[in-house]
Amino acid sequence: MPTQGLVMAPQSICACRRHAASPAPELPEKRLTRQARGAASWALPGVGLVLVPKCPMCIAAWLAIGSGFSIPLTTAAHLRTAFLWLCWGALLVLAARL
Repeated sequence: MPTQGLVMAPQSICACRRHAASPAPELPEKRLTRQARGAASWALPGVGLVLVPKCPMCIAAWLAIGSGFSIPLTTAAHLRTAFLWLCWGALLVLAARL
């Protein structure tokens, strides 16, 4: 039999593939978790910048009180500078992602 001129109907997709192809609805808990993580990612560097001490002596005192070991003032000054760069860098990365 000649098959010219016959148009084949598209086959339907089976139910298992149809369900696998459709995106699953997002659960409210996952959405809330994602929103909270997004808010915390913005809040933590900002809070860090607000709470960083102005003088290296305060950083050295905080470390001595909190951990029981002391550091020189020059090391505390470098630690403060590194922490400021880290917070500003995190905020810049978040702003670039926005």
